[in-house]
Amino acid sequence: MVLVEERIAELRRELDFLVRARARGVPVHLHRVVVAREQHAAVGEAVHRVLFAQAGKIRVRVVDEVGGWGLELEVDHSCILPRRETPGREALARRCRGPGALPMSTPAQRSYRYYEFVMAAFVTVLVCSNLIGPAKIAQIEAPLVGTLTFGAGVLFFPISYIFGDILTEVYGYSRARRVIWAGFGALGFASFMAAVVVALPPAPFWTHQAAYEVAFGNTWRIVAASMIAYFCGEFVNSYVLAKMKILTRGRWLWTRTIGSTIAGEAVDSALFYPLAFYGAGIIPDEKLPTVMLAQFLAKTGVEVFFTPVTYKIVGFLKRAENEDYYDRRTNFNPFALRL
Repeated sequence: MVLVEERIAELRRELDFLVRARARGVPVHLHRVVVAREQHAAVGEAVHRVLFAQAGKIRVRVVDEVGGWGLELEVDHSCILPRRETPGREALARRCRGPGALPMSTPAQRSYRYYEFVMAAFVTVLVCSNLIGPAKIAQIEAPLVGTLTFGAGVLFFPISYIFGDILTEVYGYSRARRVIWAGFGALGFASFMAAVVVALPPAPFWTHQAAYEVAFGNTWRIVAASMIAYFCGEFVNSYVLAKMKILTRGRWLWTRTIGSTIAGEAVDSALFYPLAFYGAGIIPDEKLPTVMLAQFLAKTGVEVFFTPVTYKIVGFLKRAENEDYYDRRTNFNPFALRL
């Protein structure tokens, strides 16, 4: 009985893989599973359970082979049901069930163990790096380089791109898109809250208003530039990684994480600094290209430095979630929030 249960569990994994592969556009047509003769009835029942939980139909053909039965499983593309209730869905379901099949059910939305935690980490890093980091200009003495002056936020903002890479690599562009929008909303609210709090008249005995304005009193122009640059840069990063994953057939993860970050950070820097500072007198206009290049190189360097950590996290999540998404039929419209 233990062997039967183990074989059923193995078959369930194989069928899940088949259906996921077909959903991603992989041309899978036939799939053969060989089992012992005495296990045939139990495995046949497992076929129905798995198959109808996936809301598609897999035709089963029993073939007599030496030493056992062979089950040839073939996807019936005409029997893939829409996710929502639509006219004709029930008629299609009845036609696809066939004699003796178990009732067909509407598939539940795929749930993940760690997706929400990765989203929370992304939003936390994004808001903190934009709210806390920019207020301080740091200066350090680096060996071989000399004096380095930079905004403190540059050390942490690139981590949001790392989380963006992880989201797209494991869960796909559509779910990464939702997280980007969640970050956009959180960043917008944090900026609005900071503006309101700074604008409130201080109590006569509270003497820290000037310091508070320095820390949180960003002008509307800098806030708007930051949100526009974030929005465009993150979507470019996610789009490039998703496309590169297909082109590389899932190999060479480092090329995708670094390549997409180069594209995303280039867009982010090219938008933010001119929108925020050009003609404002805060940074001389002729110095803007130098500042943009320095920030771009620093942010990309952080991504390169964390590449081994990215590998570890991506590998862990793919194993834990049993997911490695390929965006072959994805709608890449950044404003479409549907999965």
